[in-house]
Amino acid sequence: MKTLKVLMTAVVIGLHFGAVAQTTQSSTVTVDRADEVMFKLEDMKGNYTGYWTMNDGKGNMAIKLGIEGDGNYVLTNDGAAEVLWGAHSQDGFMSLNAAKKGTAATSVTYDISLIVDSGDEAIKVSKPNNSKGGVGTDGRIIANASGHLITNKLLSRSTDVGLDIDLGGAEGDISLYDAAGTEFILGDGLSGSTSGIILRTATNPSVGQALFVVESEGFSERLRVDHDGALSTTNHLHVLNDANRTNIIEGNLRADDAISIGTSTFLPDYKLNVNGAIRSKEVVCESAPWPDYVFEEDYDLKSLDEVESFIREEGHLPNMPSAKEVEANGVALAKMNALLLEKIEELTLHAIDQNNRIASQDQKLNEQQNIIESLMNRVQQLEK
Repeated sequence: MKTLKVLMTAVVIGLHFGAVAQTTQSSTVTVDRADEVMFKLEDMKGNYTGYWTMNDGKGNMAIKLGIEGDGNYVLTNDGAAEVLWGAHSQDGFMSLNAAKKGTAATSVTYDISLIVDSGDEAIKVSKPNNSKGGVGTDGRIIANASGHLITNKLLSRSTDVGLDIDLGGAEGDISLYDAAGTEFILGDGLSGSTSGIILRTATNPSVGQALFVVESEGFSERLRVDHDGALSTTNHLHVLNDANRTNIIEGNLRADDAISIGTSTFLPDYKLNVNGAIRSKEVVCESAPWPDYVFEEDYDLKSLDEVESFIREEGHLPNMPSAKEVEANGVALAKMNALLLEKIEELTLHAIDQNNRIASQDQKLNEQQNIIESLMNRVQQLEK
């Protein structure tokens, strides 16, 4: 091993992980190692602190802080660190390498490196697990020259402080990509609105594919918004919230399963279950058959005597639910309206029949009256 000793008078800066002492005195700087051109660094008390290497054997320049031992850098209780920059048979790079605290008998293995690499035009993080530190080809890219942050997880810096993401103004966007490379854009104003968050796809998916899905643990879908053809002002779900905390849904809304309002009970035979009153300007019910069958010639119209006998025995009209049935099952509006119309039409037929009878009786009365008047006239003539 070649050793060169240089005697110099200079202002010597003592380095020991940030501790600085300054004085003017004579100091010896030793250059050794056959494969490296390097300067030993000592503090003012002559304690060795590290190396400043002009060439680490691979064309790189470095400042290495630690304790020398058998040609390796070994840990102290203060750990070890290195600033490395050079070409290393590739595009230029610079790295910051650090090792944990240890004992003087432990060879340095750098635990983490932060690398600036001109080849990839990026900043990388690596775990070198060697005494040379990270180089340009090492590590995972965390940021590139295009301004892209590349990571698989974002963590808040504190347990009591949230994670803030600034979109960079009204036109700022965040692009999210799935495993297939499909882009989903999270923005705050590209569509013209400067308030709220907008989630959109870069291109429309196929009809029936999801635009947005919310899943719970186990990948169970809790909310899904599908794409259903060309977009228009009426082909969307738009939920608003007014000053009275009222949710307003604009556009068409379809529920394939049951809906319950005012209750958590779902009834299997009903699509809508409401626990409370319903107020509406109009309700349209579809019912079949409509009771025009009452006017068919073969309809079995019960006589009023038969109806009277049924009422005496059952306590309600024929073909109508009893009070107990209504209390237990409620009233089906469409069916009940049809039954009520059936009774009205039956009453109408009875009224027509009675009207015909009355008309016939009136005709007979008129005929009898005419006969009586004729007989009275004949009697008067005879009396004369």
